[in-house]
Formats: sequence, C-alpha cells, structure tokens
Amino acid sequence: MNDTVRPTTVLRKAGLRKSALSDYARVVLLAMTGNTRFPNPSVALSAFKADIDALDAAIVASATGAPGTVKDRVGKEQKVGQDLSHLRDYVQGVIETVTVPAIAIAWIESAGMFAQRLGKHYKLPLAVLHGVSSGDVTLVAKAVARNAMYFWSFSTDQKTWSTPIETMKATVSFTGLTPGVTYYFRFRTHTRKNGATDFGQIVAFMVK
Repeated sequence: MNDTVRPTTVLRKAGLRKSALSDYARVVLLAMTGNTRFPNPSVALSAFKADIDALDAAIVASATGAPGTVKDRVGKEQKVGQDLSHLRDYVQGVIETVTVPAIAIAWIESAGMFAQRLGKHYKLPLAVLHGVSSGDVTLVAKAVARNAMYFWSFSTDQKTWSTPIETMKATVSFTGLTPGVTYYFRFRTHTRKNGATDFGQIVAFMVK
C-alpha cells in the first residue's frame, strides 16, 4: 500500500432513508461524541442530535398518513443527510493530515464511517469496536485462512497481558472492561500451512 495515498471517507450505504438513516445517524453521533480525534465537528453534535430527534418524530407522524407529514419527513431526512455529508467531509479533512493509511482508516472507523480507496474497501489487520453495553468491546481481525485459530489478549500497560482467548473465527468479544480506560489489544494466529505467528499489531482503544 502506497503511504502517500489517503483513503476516502464514505458513509454506510444502509443509512439512506427513513428509519435506516436515523439509526445510522445515531451510530455516527455516538462514535463522534467525545472522540478526541475529531474535536471540532463541522456540525455541532447537539444540533445533529436535534435533527435526528426531529426525523424520528417525523417518521412516526408520517405513519399516520396525515396531510403534510410525508413532505415534512422527507425534509427532515434531507437535513440529517446533509449533516452526515458535512461530518463526512470534516472527517476526511482531518485524516488528510494522517500520513499512515492504516491509522487514517482506524480514525475513519472510529467516527462510525468507512474507508474506501481506489474503489475497494480495506480491512485493518485488527479493528476494535464498542460493544452493545458499556465495558464491552468486539475485536475483528482480517481472516488469514479458511481454517485458522486466533489467539486474543489485552493489556492496560503493554507489559502484563491477559491469558489469550482462542477462537476459530476472526472475531472475539471482551466484556466487563473498565469504561474510560485505554486498553491495548493484539492477536496471533495458527494455521496448518504456516504454523503459529507472533503477536502482531497492537491497537489502543478507550472503552466506553
């Protein structure tokens, strides 16, 4: 991968209309709230939330079929769509200053958005995502083979590591972690063809 080429920030295609747009907008809102990589969003997050709330109310109203409610819903959808586009452009502007593509991709994904480059989506060797509940995280690795063992561990100081958890899939979840603490995650693999690898990239992630 050429380090001089930046990835492009794109929005999730599922979030295009009605409730799907609202749901995805809330994903971005949550991801960008308190995200120190993006301290000055081009759309105030309080205003973004208000627009999402207004869309939700318009969706409920339009379901009644009352006159004018569908038109109002469409207008609210357009406003939330515009907010997302502005935030995407802001994220892209920030990651243009990041010289390492893998780091730029991680920043984009931390904002609830997706990285695209030369018409292809790139998957990080290891991505860490917030879980459904506070203190939960999910790790997703780039699969190395159809049949492989994955060994996952974490640390709070990069000196003492947890006992590795083994899975047959390129993903694992950790629960009960301490919110507000930065954890370091890593994994290694074992395949019949290549044997065991060393632990690879370490990813730092603040648990919410």
